[in-house]
Amino acid sequence: MHCVGAIICIIGIVVNVLGDYESNVNKEGDDNDSQGSVEDDTYPFKIRGDTLAIMGALLYGLNDTLTERLLKEYDVKEYLGVMGLFGSIICFVQGALIERHSMLDFFEMDEEVCNSQKRWMLLAASAIFGVLSYIGMAYFLVKSEAALLNLSLLTGVLWAALFSVVAENIFPSSHFWISLVSIGTGVFVYEMAPSPMLF
Repeated sequence: MHCVGAIICIIGIVVNVLGDYESNVNKEGDDNDSQGSVEDDTYPFKIRGDTLAIMGALLYGLNDTLTERLLKEYDVKEYLGVMGLFGSIICFVQGALIERHSMLDFFEMDEEVCNSQKRWMLLAASAIFGVLSYIGMAYFLVKSEAALLNLSLLTGVLWAALFSVVAENIFPSSHFWISLVSIGTGVFVYEMAPSPMLF
């Protein structure tokens, strides 16, 4: 049942990707310009971006699997403490080396665009929700497994879709909804069987 659920989720992802591919082909077919489509000019590194996204997804899944293994053997508080300490150091160094211009722009932003109080509130909210996310995932992985966590995270696009419909009046394609139903069904099927840890 676990394999069936995971395969149903993968089918949902494939449907969504094929929907994006189909919309790109239709846009390119409508464009008779010999210079290539506007989208190709706007997004010239689509294949590189897709490749990096797939690599990132694989590394994220590996990270969750290794985290599950650590949490089954060691204390959750110790894991969260070490993760918080070294994560903060790595983020600070990475931000200082790579994102320093964006960080300076954030703190030197025009007061009319976003006042300093709102900036600090947004920064604090981001940090608080990041910490709560890692705490929640750690306790989830103690009780369950990384496969279910990663499959469940696939349904997170529902919130982005709801935001785009409600706030921006942009309606996703039918491929997106078919994909979302398939992913939800796959998670449900996966959860119907007992946890593999009980075998």
